[in-house]
Amino acid sequence: MRKTLVVAMLTLALGACATTAPPSVARSTTPPRTTAPATTSRPPSHSPSSSAGSPSTAPSFEKLPAGYTYAFLLRLTNVSGRWSVVLDPVTMCMYPSKDPNCSDITAPPANDYEIRNISTRTFTVPLAAGTTLSVVGSSGQPDDYVVVPMAETTWATSSDGPQRIVTYATNAAGEVSQIKEWWHP
Repeated sequence: MRKTLVVAMLTLALGACATTAPPSVARSTTPPRTTAPATTSRPPSHSPSSSAGSPSTAPSFEKLPAGYTYAFLLRLTNVSGRWSVVLDPVTMCMYPSKDPNCSDITAPPANDYEIRNISTRTFTVPLAAGTTLSVVGSSGQPDDYVVVPMAETTWATSSDGPQRIVTYATNAAGEVSQIKEWWHP
């Protein structure tokens, strides 16, 4: 009985800490992928932990790397009571480009862009309060966007079909403050 009470008190105390500022925990990375257009690159699989029982296995949020504004959108999920997205940052190469990751492009790519997946991992990042996720609507036109309802959603990877590419911005707290599917022909 005494051990149960101590564990319950510890769980309540740690739970209160987790709601104010989640701890930073390093995640394992996947091996680097080769550079390839979006039709052939495959982001690593990612399964955020849904365990709420043990504070030591509770997932934490991550900061997106600097220099990216595009990503493959892999998942909309609720982590520790916060709506979050799982993103795989990508480099968008257009011609001409000042990005050193695109320096080998000497002529405009076939679609006027080439997506290069240089990031070696995915990131689980919380959405800032009030942020909505918009995707291209059923007409497929650049002015037809719909807001995705906040519900657990997983999107295709390259082997499942076309991937959802989004543009995003983050705020000073590292939260995604703007996110929208990138319209392209």
